[in-house]
Amino acid sequence: MFSDNTLKGGSGAYHYRNEEVDRLLQEGRAEFDQAKRKTLYDQVQTLLMQDAPMVYLNYYVNVDAVAKGVQGYRMHPTESSYHLETVSLAK
Repeated sequence: MFSDNTLKGGSGAYHYRNEEVDRLLQEGRAEFDQAKRKTLYDQVQTLLMQDAPMVYLNYYVNVDAVAKGVQGYRMHPTESSYHLETVSLAK
């Protein structure tokens, strides 16, 4: 199943293997009822949280530089969305 698509018996570079996760993912792919599918994928997420096969130990900080003549620009606090529809250049 999904865990089989890897080297040395686990999923991807992290060698993660959980037969219950594989089963739930397979059921989710075959389920057409969205509420039932969500329940299956919620169970997958719970198992992944419990197993914690990987942990990201990094974060990023947005740094924006704007010339003096630019008006109406506001840096988005959490992502890189420029919303240039509000920006103009001073004459």
